[in-house]
Amino acid sequence: MKLLAFYLPQYHTIPENDMWWGKGFTEWSNVKKTKAIFKNQSQPKVPLNNNYYNLMDKSTVDWQTGLMKEYGIYGFCYFHYWFNGKKLLEKPAENLLKWTDIDQPFCFAWANVTWARTWTAVEGAVTTWISSDIKKSEKGILIKQTYGIEKNWREHYSYLSQFFKDERYIKVDNKPMLLIYHLNDIACAKEMFALWNTLAIQDGFFGIHIVSINETPQSNEYVEAVARYGNYTKYDYHFWRQTYNSLIYRLKLPFNKKPEILNYKTVWKNMIKEAPLDRIKTYPGAVVTYDETPRKGRQACFIEGASPELFEKYLRLQIKRAEQVYHTEYIFIDAWNEWGEGNYLEPDTEHQYAYLEAVKNAIK
Repeated sequence: MKLLAFYLPQYHTIPENDMWWGKGFTEWSNVKKTKAIFKNQSQPKVPLNNNYYNLMDKSTVDWQTGLMKEYGIYGFCYFHYWFNGKKLLEKPAENLLKWTDIDQPFCFAWANVTWARTWTAVEGAVTTWISSDIKKSEKGILIKQTYGIEKNWREHYSYLSQFFKDERYIKVDNKPMLLIYHLNDIACAKEMFALWNTLAIQDGFFGIHIVSINETPQSNEYVEAVARYGNYTKYDYHFWRQTYNSLIYRLKLPFNKKPEILNYKTVWKNMIKEAPLDRIKTYPGAVVTYDETPRKGRQACFIEGASPELFEKYLRLQIKRAEQVYHTEYIFIDAWNEWGEGNYLEPDTEHQYAYLEAVKNAIK
């Protein structure tokens, strides 16, 4: 079994974040200032030994890779940010490409979403990912996702191909694995993926293993799989809470949205009951835990009741189902280092290495 953990490359400064949020902003900025505001909540999240690392340091990537291998994670799935030629947070992957001595299997998940400045009642401004299909006012848009025409698709493939050709890049049947976050938002998907497959074949591959994240593709012609990831509220549905939040959103009422407080056991039990999709390969998912208070304050989604012991129990069951029900060798874990969502395997002061130990135990 190959466990792939989603990997956030937000732990270094970039000019855009300096401009939008202030000099020196990284994911750690929100993590450090967070306080507990819900019952049974453990905040702030503090990395073990105060290791607020910088991903520009090779020693950090060496350390992460060593942990990954020691505890049974096969590879990382880097979030990839490409806005019709404009790159963001690209340096960690580009550095890995240069650091050929670091034996780290990896792939990309293209987070093809528009970034917007959103305001919450408690925390002030935060960055929000929204659908690239923007119907309303564009006030607050930081950078919009667009797809361009064929020359733009060629430019994007040319950038990706340098990673695809790296022997560490994860491939399925000689096809580089590429996840797409909002696949059905891409109106030109069929034409763009057809071109990319042609270019990949010219590069000596058998095409591209395109994987939709959660969305059932409108056309399976160039999409080969769907990966389960995130969207935990669907696994713990509370009708009145979600109706309340929906009314506030639709009617623009002057009240705070209530937090989405979910139960860890319920989320996991419903997750492992899911069946593979018909007529397309499905990769099951796993959640470490979840608490997006650093990003959304009182309007956050928060999973309570998580523990390393429960994570190990349910991950072991999901591994068995991946083999016997899904007939796949891959599981996507959310996440390796989503500290701003309280969702990480990396060691912290509360549990130290317990979640990593749970992974190692589950795959035995």
